[in-house]
This record gives sequence, structure tokens and C-alpha cells, in this order.
Amino acid sequence: MRHLLVFCALCLLSFAAMAHAYHASIMDVQYNPKKQQLEVALKVFTDDFEKALSAGQPNSVTFDKLTTAQVSSLTTALLQRSVAFGTKPGEALPLRFVGIEKDKDAHWVYFSVKMPPGLPLPSICATACYWIPFRIR
Repeated sequence: MRHLLVFCALCLLSFAAMAHAYHASIMDVQYNPKKQQLEVALKVFTDDFEKALSAGQPNSVTFDKLTTAQVSSLTTALLQRSVAFGTKPGEALPLRFVGIEKDKDAHWVYFSVKMPPGLPLPSICATACYWIPFRIR
């Protein structure tokens, strides 16, 4: 019985060692009919955000070592290569970076997308590029 308890304890410890943090980003998209644009708020955990901004850079990116202009430039480039809004698959309407706001262990990234008039059903493409149609109300 004692060996069984030791075995179970070792199994539980090994599962705990294999566990890793689970992070999910949140994207809130609102349509502003007066401006005919999508207004987007994207919440990303800071460590994931810094890792994504570091891709293709000679050194790792950390927010405390960058100027506001550098963060804006890197974030705009990241958005352009990882998020696309369009009226059909393959189309990418221009994004306009609005700003960033720190929120505990995450950052909110704000941007907008000007939409063509009379658009009945836009689509969204994120990094995985699954096209998800949604209705503007």
C-alpha cells in the first residue's frame, strides 16, 4: 500500500511539473456607424506581447526599455502581419493604431479599421487566418 501511495504522489508531482500557464487574448470589436469604422480593443498578456514584438528583432523586446514611439512602431507592424479585416478572404483593409494601455499583467491594444460604406458582412482574419463572418448591428 505504501508503494502505491508513493507512486501516486510521484505521478501527481510529474503532472504538476508538466503544467504550464494558459493565456488567452481577448478581442472586442465595435462598429461605429458615425465614423464607419470598426473600433478594436485587443487584450494581450504582457509576456506574450513582448515575445510577439521580439519576433524578427535582433534583441528581446521589453516595454521598460522602449520609447513610446518604438512601442507604437513595433505594435503597428505586429498588427499588420497578424490581424486582418476585410470584406472577403484575402483582403486586408488598413489598420490605424490608436494606442496601448497597461492593465496589470496584460496590455490593451487599441486600433481602428475604416470600413467601406454599405458593407453587409465583413470578415475577420487573425493569426490562424480562419475567416469568421460576423454581422454589423
